[in-house]
Amino acid sequence: VRSGKKGWGLETSVALKKGQFITEYCGEVLDEASYLERKRNYMAKGQRHYYFMTLNSHEVIDACNKGNLGRFTNHSCEPNCETQKWQVRGDLCIGLFALCDIPAGTELTFDYNFERYGDKPMRCLCGSKSCRGVIGGGEGAAERLEALSEDEFDEEEVEPLMVK
Repeated sequence: VRSGKKGWGLETSVALKKGQFITEYCGEVLDEASYLERKRNYMAKGQRHYYFMTLNSHEVIDACNKGNLGRFTNHSCEPNCETQKWQVRGDLCIGLFALCDIPAGTELTFDYNFERYGDKPMRCLCGSKSCRGVIGGGEGAAERLEALSEDEFDEEEVEPLMVK
C-alpha cells in the first residue's frame, strides 16, 4: 500500500496475534565484498532505496531485486513487529514477528536500527508519540536532531539501509 511520504508500506489483511510469524525477509544473500560492490553500483546508478539487512557477521540480504513483500515493511519508533533470526533446516533466516496483537488493515512496522551511511540524517516519518525524529543514530538522536537546520535533512522517501 502507499504509505504517504514513506513510500510503499506493508499492511496486514488479517488480524495477527502477538508472537505470530508474519513473513521471512527474503533476497539475495551476499558476502561482504559483494555487498560493498552492490551498494557502490546502486549509488552509481542513482538508486535511492536499498533493502539490505545484516544476516550475520559476513553476509547481508539484498531484497531489492529478488525480495518478497517483507521488504516494504516501514520503520517506526513504536513498531508493532520485530525481526528474529532463526535456523531453518541449517540455514540462518530472518523472520518478521508480531510484537502485539495487530488488527487487520494495520501497517506493519519494525525499528530499523540501521547504521547510517553518508552525512545527512533521515527524518523519521513514523508519527509515533515516542518518535526519535531521525532513523538510526542510536542514543542521543533526538538531541542531535534539534541541532540540525532544515536543509541538513534528506527529505526524500525513507530508504532502509543496513539493518542490524
